[in-house]
Amino acid sequence: LNNLLIAQRGLPNKTPLPVLNAIKIEVNPDHLILTTSNSDLAIQVLVDDESLKVVQTGKIAIPGKFLIEIVRKIDSNLIEFSLVDNKIVTIKADRSEFNLRLMDVLDYPEVDFLENNEPIELDSEIIKSIISETNFATANNEKRPILTGVHFSNVDNNLIAVSTDSYRLSQKRLQLRNQPSDFNFVIPSKSLDELSRILDIASDNIQIFSTSNKVLFKFPNILFQ
Repeated sequence: LNNLLIAQRGLPNKTPLPVLNAIKIEVNPDHLILTTSNSDLAIQVLVDDESLKVVQTGKIAIPGKFLIEIVRKIDSNLIEFSLVDNKIVTIKADRSEFNLRLMDVLDYPEVDFLENNEPIELDSEIIKSIISETNFATANNEKRPILTGVHFSNVDNNLIAVSTDSYRLSQKRLQLRNQPSDFNFVIPSKSLDELSRILDIASDNIQIFSTSNKVLFKFPNILFQ
């Protein structure tokens, strides 16, 4: 359930591509990979637990909101998933049994998670403080979309995070431990809100990779792009 709630952050509210309402689950011999994606962000969670027993590997696209509702209601410690005719997944726990119709996993778009250059390395608590001290000053009005995000840049090996709604201005400056590649990008405030919620339950050192149009936050078992 905890891993599903993290992946849930990547489910869309509305989308012209219905398959994105699914959580893509890849079953490997010793771990699961959960993937969700919408137009703004993509999340991948690696589930590796000693209680996991895999009978057969494969991948499915299962309606995300229905799956999470079912798992929330289950009191049993162990849950069994089995596939019926590649169209329905049966979920069993104690004396409960649920059937969910699957979506076509082949329709699920491939998500490329980037790890392309020297990353920024920061503690999760530091990232949370950067978000809390800058995100409040972003603009709500979409008239100037660039102001609805926080601007991050590297100046003389200092991370500079700046936000403004044109009435107020917030800036956070932080000396970087390592010497990452130069970066200069704006992250939408809504995406930072979602990241902050994940940081509430994940306390680790985090690597940040960036290009001109994407930024990836890499936790030990979570990719948030």
